Amino acid sequence: MLEATAHELHEDLKLTPQPSGRAVVQKVDRIVDVARDRLTALEDIAQAAKDLYAKLTPEQQSAADPRLANLMTMPLGQPGGGPAGPGRRPT
Repeated sequence: MLEATAHELHEDLKLTPQPSGRAVVQKVDRIVDVARDRLTALEDIAQAAKDLYAKLTPEQQSAADPRLANLMTMPLGQPGGGPAGPGRRPT
């Protein structure tokens, strides 16, 4: 939705494309920003998992071990990947 609105604004303002050298630099910057955001999200998930794990009984920890390990390997921001939220399963 945001991309569509930005594209429409670009067309309405009749903006011209930037020189290709600058466009490449912006693309690289965008890739780095996305990677940084994903790292931050993973760090948040890892901390939440550690906090939860510390509060579990040994039996609960045994049950949680494989799920928490899988949670950290799921791709973020993709359909069916990443955390689905409390009490929800990915569709």
